[in-house]
Formats: sequence, C-alpha cells, structure tokens
Amino acid sequence: MIEQTTIKEELLRIASVYLEDTIDYKKLSQITTDYKALLQSLNANDLNTREGRQHIYMNNGLAIGPFWAALCLDDIMRTRQFIRGTHKAISDKLAQTNNTINILYAGTGPFATILLPLIFKYPKNRINYTFLEINPISLDWLKSLIDAIDFTSYPINLLLRDASTYNIDKKHIPDVIVSETMQNVLDKEQQVPIFLHLMNQAKPDTIFIPEKISIQLGLKQKGINDTELENKHYQRLKMILEISKESMKPFIQKPEEWQYGQAFGADQTIIEMEQQANSNSLLLLTDIQVYSNEIIEIAESGLTLPRNILNLAPSDKRKLTINSRYQISNKPKLEYEIV
Repeated sequence: MIEQTTIKEELLRIASVYLEDTIDYKKLSQITTDYKALLQSLNANDLNTREGRQHIYMNNGLAIGPFWAALCLDDIMRTRQFIRGTHKAISDKLAQTNNTINILYAGTGPFATILLPLIFKYPKNRINYTFLEINPISLDWLKSLIDAIDFTSYPINLLLRDASTYNIDKKHIPDVIVSETMQNVLDKEQQVPIFLHLMNQAKPDTIFIPEKISIQLGLKQKGINDTELENKHYQRLKMILEISKESMKPFIQKPEEWQYGQAFGADQTIIEMEQQANSNSLLLLTDIQVYSNEIIEIAESGLTLPRNILNLAPSDKRKLTINSRYQISNKPKLEYEIV
C-alpha cells in the first residue's frame, strides 16, 4: 500500500501540473497517465466487467457505466479545464467569506476526477463536500478511493442518488455545483435536466461548473484539410441553445416545461445563400465556459467536436431554414429540422 504522505504529495503534484498556466501537451499527457495509475493502484477491483460497462437508463437520460466514465479522464483538455475552473471557483468562494462553503459534485463517476486532486489544497474545516452518484459500482469505487487516500477526516458525504431528482439540504445549499454528465452536443446524458433541477434549488450566487454551455449553428471553411482545421476556420452563425443560470431563468421555476417528454428553446435560423459561399459544411458547434476564462473551445475536447449536419455542395446551395429545440426524454438531444 502506498504511504499516506506519498499519496498526498502525488495528488498535489498532479493538481499542480493541471493548474499550470502554460499548456504543455506532453506534460499533460504524462500527468494524466500518472493520475490514472495512482487511482487504479488504490483500488484492486476491475471496472472492465460486464457490470462496469453497463449504463443506467433513466427517463431523462442515461448515466454512463463506470468503465466509460473512468475513460473521461483521458480527455486531457476536458480534465485540465474542469480542474482549473473548479479550483478558481472554489478559491473565489473561499475568498469571499470566512464561513464554511458547500460543494455539490453531481455525477462523480468512480474517480471524482475533478475534485479528488484538489481536496488537499484547501483547509479541511472550510469546505463541506457532497458527492452524488447514481451508479452503485461507481460509488463503491469512490468510497474505496476516499478510504485509501484517508480523506476520512474531511467532511465528505457520499450519496447514492439521481442528481436530476435530488433535493438539496436547505441547511447546506451549495456555493459551487459541479457536474460534467454530458456528451458532445449535449446528447444522451442527464446534464441538462440535472442543471435545471439543481438551479431551481440553488442560491442566486451559486456557481455552476460549467458556467455556460453554448451550441451554435456554424459553417466550416472549404478547402481546409481536417488535420489543419483551427478555430478560425469555423464561422459561428447563431446561438441556438445556451445552458447557463442566466439563460435558464425563464425555465427553472416552471418544471412542467423541462421535465421528461418536454422540449424547450425552440428557435428558427435562416441562412442565406450568400453566407454559404465559402463553406462546405453546416455544423453544430459547442463551446464550454467552465468558469471565468477557463474555456473549452471548438475541437479541444471530445465534448466540443463539431458535428456536421449538412454537406453544402456548390451546385446545391440554397437558402436554408433550420428549426431547432432541445428535447428532454430518455435520450435527450438537440433536435433540428433543415427545411
């Protein structure tokens, strides 16, 4: 068994690399490998089993199996930006008060990847942690990690709960809520219903991580090889969905408008022929503002890969009308119709 002092030092080292301002992909890749090796060394069980690969299907989206949730750690920029954004949010909240703050982590997976390397950075008497996880295998894994790391003197409450229906303890309303229960273009998982449900119970100044998820219609510049594509080669046309406290205010107090089977955010976009002149693809583009200036831009992560929804052949360009809305169902997704 690794000595406790060594575990603490290793977690602090891991956190320090993710928190460096300069992006060194080779260094980030190595620290991600080290982080994963440490987590696996602290639990002898294997997630690569039939049970570990099974998703849990709810009427408002799925919770991915623990094996797949663990793989999210390998998405380097996702991991880096969420750790950095969460650290900044917590530091800001601690600086604003001398009181204890409350953090809710909704959908931890088996590793609680975002918060685990950060916990030793804060005084143990300043933060109460609530970790929610719907999958019992993930929660058992996480409990083993918490015990092995010896976080037992830290106020960490582990709960087997569906975050999209969880009722927040009114005595411990979170100052920071973290959830990255999402896939590309907000498909399939419970990110949106979880956020809407928790926003309805949060304080006005509660920080949500991520702060904002934006989906826009966009165009890709023609004549650029896929391996050479950069952010500048995408033209953003119009925001068609934004998930943030500000944009969701009209909905959060009307649960009947966003519960299972409901759609919201209906929008219509018209793209004239002239706008398409230098493009060969109509896309859905995703940007994620984790917190403040910690952003995951287009194609920096699996969460922000552009999705091609229409090839624009030179001989077939015409005015396009796109009707869109977000549907909450057992397979949540951004629905669209191109007319």
